[in-house]
Amino acid sequence: MRYTLILLALLCSFNVFAQIEATTKEGKQVVLYDDGSWEYVKVDIEVVNADVDNQLTAESEIKELYHAVSPRLKKYFGEQKGKIRGRAKCGVENGQANIHFQWEVFRSDAYRYFGYMKAGVQLTLRTKNNDEIKLVLTENINYNVMEKYNYSLFEGSAQVSPEQLNHLLTFPVTEVEVEWKKKPESYQLNNPAYFKETFSKILSQE
Repeated sequence: MRYTLILLALLCSFNVFAQIEATTKEGKQVVLYDDGSWEYVKVDIEVVNADVDNQLTAESEIKELYHAVSPRLKKYFGEQKGKIRGRAKCGVENGQANIHFQWEVFRSDAYRYFGYMKAGVQLTLRTKNNDEIKLVLTENINYNVMEKYNYSLFEGSAQVSPEQLNHLLTFPVTEVEVEWKKKPESYQLNNPAYFKETFSKILSQE
């Protein structure tokens, strides 16, 4: 019996040391296991519970979220010319939160690489706490081309549920993934606190 207990203690000790905590280049905490698997570490933080006035209607100015390399554009044009610029503005209309997104590509034929912008395009906002906020573009869908300047602009708006708004007011968003028709791409945000700060400012107008 004594030897069995010692063996169990050694096995437990091995399992503890087989788990290694690390930080990704995006600043996210992960646990690495000796079998090669890994998982994100979730931190227990109390989520903000926002009480939005049904009469509130306000919106922010549009701001740049990132000017990042697009893997698809890089493949054809290199790192310097293969970039996409993402912008957003936050708003509340009669108590309903929303986010309007824009993507600027310096190609007049950007649709060839990303497809046309249509209702139903999905976005995933990944937070520093490793949560995922799923949004769907449903309104203000548009695709504009300025041939003279070799320039294309995709845009669309997504509604934000009360639960999603609470998460945006609590956790910084580090990454946005866009489900482009051709292939999904992820982009790192310049300012992870953008959505938290912007919605907080809008709600302070109540």
